[in-house]
Amino acid sequence: ENVWSELCASDFVPLRFELGFGGDGPLPAITIEEAERRLSVSGKVDRVDGWVRGDKLYLRVVDYKTGRKSFDLTDVRHGLNIQMLLYLFALEREGGQLFGKDIVPAGVLYLPARDVILNMDRGASPEAVQKAVDRELRRSGLVLQDAEVLSAMEHTALTEPRFLPLALDRQHNITRGIATADDFFMIRRYVLYILNIVFWL
Repeated sequence: ENVWSELCASDFVPLRFELGFGGDGPLPAITIEEAERRLSVSGKVDRVDGWVRGDKLYLRVVDYKTGRKSFDLTDVRHGLNIQMLLYLFALEREGGQLFGKDIVPAGVLYLPARDVILNMDRGASPEAVQKAVDRELRRSGLVLQDAEVLSAMEHTALTEPRFLPLALDRQHNITRGIATADDFFMIRRYVLYILNIVFWL
């Protein structure tokens, strides 16, 4: 119900499920080669969502998690939990052939896929229960700092986000969960740097 509600409140639509990189997948493995050495990363993206603006296709990678996984750039700095970002940047590079448009990275999201058990007062109102459920199922991740893109992801993202990992101050300025296009460019460079370190280990 939560995912259905999210998709009803969004212009982003699921384009692929279990999208494979390498092996029998439609996209090549992420590969680094030098001399006689070769590093290949294969895998599958749980879900790829997209939205078209002009001649660009904005893509986000969604990873379903049954546990309490949260996205943290500090982990990425230490070379951990880079899988979603790696897939996003691979889609940016290779996805044009699959989807027929230039790709713009729009974000990465962990989506809680678990039953929610709440500890609340028996007399709690349905509205209070719904807000508590929403807090438990809020996505964790990083999305593109672009008002039109954010509104396409969730129609109330700029005023009252329910699903996206955004925090707003009293002036409705977004204070958490966003990255500029330049930020994503720098993150991509760093993720590739991490892969090169692994390559030479």
